[in-house]
Amino acid sequence: MFIGSKIKSALLVLSISLLLSCGHKEEKKPEDDKILSTEVMTKEIQGKMTPAQVLQRLKDGNSRFLDGISTDRDFGYQIKKTSAGQYPGAVILSCIDSRTSSEIIFDQGIGDLFNVRIAGNFATPEILGSIEYACKVAGSKLVVVIGHNHCGGVKGTCDNVQLGNISAIVKEIKPALDFVKTAVGEERTSKNHEFVEAVAKVNVQLTIKEILEKSDILREMKQAGTIDVVGAMYNIETGAVEFINAADPIGKTLESPIGEHHSAEPAKEEHKTEEPKKH
Repeated sequence: MFIGSKIKSALLVLSISLLLSCGHKEEKKPEDDKILSTEVMTKEIQGKMTPAQVLQRLKDGNSRFLDGISTDRDFGYQIKKTSAGQYPGAVILSCIDSRTSSEIIFDQGIGDLFNVRIAGNFATPEILGSIEYACKVAGSKLVVVIGHNHCGGVKGTCDNVQLGNISAIVKEIKPALDFVKTAVGEERTSKNHEFVEAVAKVNVQLTIKEILEKSDILREMKQAGTIDVVGAMYNIETGAVEFINAADPIGKTLESPIGEHHSAEPAKEEHKTEEPKKH
C-alpha cells in the first residue's frame, strides 16, 4: 500500500508538470521577428541607376544609420548572390580610419560599394587605376572622396611629421595647407582644430581636382554624365556625412579670434601665389 501511494504521487506530479509545460509558450525575442534584407545590387539595377540616384541611395543610408534603423541583412544570402559577380553602384575613396567604414556609415551591404582606403584619402596612380576599374570596367556610377574630422593624416601634415613612410603621406596632403589662410601669428598646427578641419576639406577638394585632371577615363565619363565625382566629410562624433557643394571654392580664410586684430596676409614661407600641385 505504501509503495502504491508513492507511485500514485509520482504520477500525479508528472501529470501536473506535463500540463504546465503544454500550457507554457516560449517567449519570443524581439530579433526573432526581424526580416533580413536579401537585396543585392545586380547588373540590371546598376545599369538603370543614374549617378544622382546612387548618391541619394548613400544619403538615405546615412540617414538610417543616424536614426539607428540600419538595415538587417542576410549576409549569407548576399555572399551567395554576389559570388558570381559584383556590380557596386559607387566607389568610395576614404581614409583608413577605423571609424569610417563605408558600408556601415552608408548602411550598404555586400557588393554595394567598391572601397579604396588610404591614410589621408588622396589619389596615387594606383588608386586612380582602381577607380577607373570600378567605373569603366565594373560600371559604378559614382565616385565619392570622403575625408573626416580629427584626421590623423591631416594632423600629422599640419605638424610636418617626418617618420618613416608616414613622411610620404605628409608630402601628399601638404599642398592643402597652402589653400587655408590664417592671420599672422595664428597657430597652423594640429593644436588649431579649425585649421585642421579646413585643411581636411581642402584635401578632399584637391583630390577630386586631381582625379579629374590625371584620369582621362574618369574625366570623359563625368563629362558624358556617365558618372559623377563628389566630395564629402564624415563627422566621427555624430556619424553624419556632409556632402561638399561642387561650387564651393577651394580654400578658406580663417577668421581671427574675437577681440584680436591681425593682418589677413598669410605667412610668406607657408603660402604661395601659384596653385600648388599634389604631385
